[in-house]
Amino acid sequence: MIRKTFATLLALMAVLGALFVSAERITFISREAPECPPEVLLARIQQNAELTVVDVRTMTEFERDPGPLEDAIHIPLQELERRLDELQDYRNYEIVVLCPNGNRSSVAVRKLRKAGYDAMTLAGGLEALTLLENI
Repeated sequence: MIRKTFATLLALMAVLGALFVSAERITFISREAPECPPEVLLARIQQNAELTVVDVRTMTEFERDPGPLEDAIHIPLQELERRLDELQDYRNYEIVVLCPNGNRSSVAVRKLRKAGYDAMTLAGGLEALTLLENI
């Protein structure tokens, strides 16, 4: 029952996410920390879109489980402001920021947007992405 409800919820998220995806860019309702649904992120990666993923988990979390996105740039949230120069090459890219559940990534997105980056948080964080990949 729970699995079916979750699958229905994911399908609804996919439909809603698709409403905000254009051929060229991910565009979302303007908010302080816009979100990218996990299924949209996976689709954009498959399309070889100009985007990069930034993982803001702690080093301990990252070492314990690097996560499913091998090309993600790991910059712990507490180091983000002093390491912004590492993202210079991605200034014209969409940046999707992730953490376990989306809380820290929302903070990181606000910092990145303030610095002029086109950043959004992964809706539901790694937990949602992992659930989606396991269905």
